[in-house]
Amino acid sequence: MNKNETARYKTISSDRGNKYAFYCDNSGALVHTTDWIQADTPEKALEIAWQGTVQKYFNRCSKCGKWVMDAMYNVDELECVQCSPYKYEMGDARYNLLENYGFGPNIMKKKKICSKCGNLSNVNEDQCSVCGEELPMETLFDQYYKK
Repeated sequence: MNKNETARYKTISSDRGNKYAFYCDNSGALVHTTDWIQADTPEKALEIAWQGTVQKYFNRCSKCGKWVMDAMYNVDELECVQCSPYKYEMGDARYNLLENYGFGPNIMKKKKICSKCGNLSNVNEDQCSVCGEELPMETLFDQYYKK
């Protein structure tokens, strides 16, 4: 299994095996971290992690092939929001639904992503609550808009 067949990930190795942290290809947010996996080879451990538990947390863009989390996936177009941005107006029912579940541009303007560990933080925070890294000034929306 090569890297293009999975979302971006980091490997954490120990005598207990390997753990994998998987990230959204568009937002960079941490989506899922596996339990410890033991296998004959690192490639086999990655395959077990991806196909066994993690792939269900991602959607693959039919246009660019990126692996993205639900919030970064336009299900109407079966593409990531970078290839097919959401098309909605303030009164659109889908817009309201996104807001109710914590997604959409207004929510993205209130969040920052730690560049070290991928943790999602509130816009008013200066340091990541998970790893202590200084958070960027840009919001998730700012980062997405630049792309």
